[in-house]
Amino acid sequence: MGGRRNPSPAALQMTVPRIVFVNRFAWPDQPATAQLLTDLSEGLAAAGESVVVLARRPPGALLRQVRNGVNLVRVPATAFGKTNFFGKAIDYLVFLRKLRSALRAELRPGDIAVSMTDPPLLSSAVEPIARERGARHVHWIQDIFPEVAAAVYESRLPMMMAGRRDQAWLRADACVVAGSDMAAFVRSRGVPPERIAVSENWAPVGLAESNPSAWRQHHNLHGKFVVMYSGNIGRVHDFSAIVPLAAALASDTRIVFVFVGNGPRRAELAKAVARHALPNVRFLPPQPIERLSETLSAGDIHLITLRPGCEDFVFPSKLYGVAAVGRRAVVIGPKDNEAARIVSWFGFGAAFTPRETDRIAGYLREAATNEESRLRLGRAAREFSRQRGQLSHALAVWQPLLARLKPATADAGPADLTSHA
Repeated sequence: MGGRRNPSPAALQMTVPRIVFVNRFAWPDQPATAQLLTDLSEGLAAAGESVVVLARRPPGALLRQVRNGVNLVRVPATAFGKTNFFGKAIDYLVFLRKLRSALRAELRPGDIAVSMTDPPLLSSAVEPIARERGARHVHWIQDIFPEVAAAVYESRLPMMMAGRRDQAWLRADACVVAGSDMAAFVRSRGVPPERIAVSENWAPVGLAESNPSAWRQHHNLHGKFVVMYSGNIGRVHDFSAIVPLAAALASDTRIVFVFVGNGPRRAELAKAVARHALPNVRFLPPQPIERLSETLSAGDIHLITLRPGCEDFVFPSKLYGVAAVGRRAVVIGPKDNEAARIVSWFGFGAAFTPRETDRIAGYLREAATNEESRLRLGRAAREFSRQRGQLSHALAVWQPLLARLKPATADAGPADLTSHA
């Protein structure tokens, strides 16, 4: 009877490290971070990882459920911030408070906690709990706060929180960013290159070109050349060119601008359009996710806009969806931003600054009549999507990163991620 005892089921469970994602939104919510989190977590689960997601509890959702192999754990939250800053601040604080206790209860030694960036400074809340519980911590950076807030609100006040953010970055086992410009900024704050990985975002799983005829007919767009903006009409996006651009093209009855979505700047933009009595600009509500392929395919050209000063801190991931359906893109923003470089390098659109209204108008007029260009640039868009815009590309970064952080290799020290940076 003196032989080795078999470990208990609980002990066996403890030996299996889990990937514990933390974000305010997850399925069935629809923000971009929720869609990315859903795809990546389910992709890792399908590859054999044990995956947990901690996120806010939407109305009517179960406290715990398993979906496509992912264990969803819901955190009580408020929803005051849809229309005002102070309500959003309350939502952030309530979520963070509830999250801390939920994360302490959920994390186990050897787990890998992956914090996203909603709410801002989420990594600062996750980092100490991960250490306390004997877990590793990866910060998946979708936008860089507080710099993006300082740029949007044109105030240095948010920068008071930069030191706290930097400490979370420096203590993390790895920082995963969405692009090379963001990686350069994270390096500039002192994070060693070997702990930074670049994992580009991707088009939603299953997104592909579809026949938009029915959607166009329903929205009275048959026969029109549709210049579409689809997604959040938000503060990090620049819409200063839209009114003068639409005014310059108002006499061309072929061309119509269609904005699909909501956001904090939608009302402002709609008022400006109404004030100038522009007949060629329309606004539509967000479309069901099930019709995303049809909606994006209905655009002949898609606008990708970025507010100057935000280019190092966010990446417009809608670019991947546009490319997946084989559509051209016009990037309006600062001269040297990563989205503009991608579109120019792969040749599926053009990039302009917000003040180049005449050049943009000329480009759109030519695009509306050039069938050869439509076909050629559409092929280039699909090629970019094939090469760089799929979930499989992200998994090729995440899987080896996570493998190096698991307990079996923990003694080797921090993961060297320079091959992906």
